[in-house]
Amino acid sequence: MLKEIREVLDVIDKYKSRKDFDEIKEKILEFNPASIIIASRGTSDNAAVFGKYVLESIFKIPVSFASFSLYLWYRSFPFLKNVLGVGISQSGETVDVVKVIETFNREGSLTLGITNESDSTLAKISKISFLLEAGKEHSVAATKTYSSTLLFFLGLANNLNGISDFDSIKESVNNVIEKSNDIQKLVTRYRFAESFIILGRGFNYPNALEFALKLRETCLVNAVGYSTVDFLHGPIASLTPETPVILLMPHDETFESNLEVLKTLISYNADVLVVSDFQDLPSNVFHFYIKEGKTLEYPVYIASFLQLFSFYLSIEKKLNPDKPEKLRKVTYGI
Repeated sequence: MLKEIREVLDVIDKYKSRKDFDEIKEKILEFNPASIIIASRGTSDNAAVFGKYVLESIFKIPVSFASFSLYLWYRSFPFLKNVLGVGISQSGETVDVVKVIETFNREGSLTLGITNESDSTLAKISKISFLLEAGKEHSVAATKTYSSTLLFFLGLANNLNGISDFDSIKESVNNVIEKSNDIQKLVTRYRFAESFIILGRGFNYPNALEFALKLRETCLVNAVGYSTVDFLHGPIASLTPETPVILLMPHDETFESNLEVLKTLISYNADVLVVSDFQDLPSNVFHFYIKEGKTLEYPVYIASFLQLFSFYLSIEKKLNPDKPEKLRKVTYGI
């Protein structure tokens, strides 16, 4: 897992020179979809939430997620003729994702498959395929393929608006990885934690979901990810001083709203770790500093942090993060 977290740097190098972002962009614009529907599961589902934010922001058309049971069991799915159907599966063999993409094809949708396996079913049946080219991922807990999927959406956005810089992304991701020893020391105070609350807003909400998933997978704890503001609408009732809260709070457009939530957490004596590029934070919270970056790029830096945090906490708890209990790499059932 640790080796694969670091290998995202190689992926960034590849993406700097890839030409297929242009080709995919042109095919999407030529098709001119009225909406986009994404089919994904697990870690890919969390990456899809980031994709929804990016695609809606850039293409200015609505993005939703496939309601799998409508396609697979009730056979009562929406009209799909003018839809761009996106399937995300690291293995390309997740059965329900494949079946939904097959339905999109039959109904006249343009289909885009995002996968790490060139000979996978998803790659073969999608009208457009994007290969993550992250190399074989041996650890059950997906890391570099999650980050690579975020990078795909950034690459697509970059070709439309020129808003991302892969060189600066690599520099900042490397900066996080170089802080591995600091992260390893940081997790020691959480070795006995049995539950976590992870909060993030906007483009970092997907990382809150993924952070919680990684902690559940590798550390066997009860971790839940929430939108920072949604947390106030009910879930905050479960807050206790014994449950650490990790707040993903870059100094971007969402900062002020996150800061208000942080003040609320402090008023309830919560144990809070803030991950942020903002230095002047209240003294009674823990802080992990990640250098500043553009709004859309920052989630990639946080992805590396959350993966390293989960890895080292798993080791601290004397678990094997590469082979979490009850999990396997490919889920074939529906």
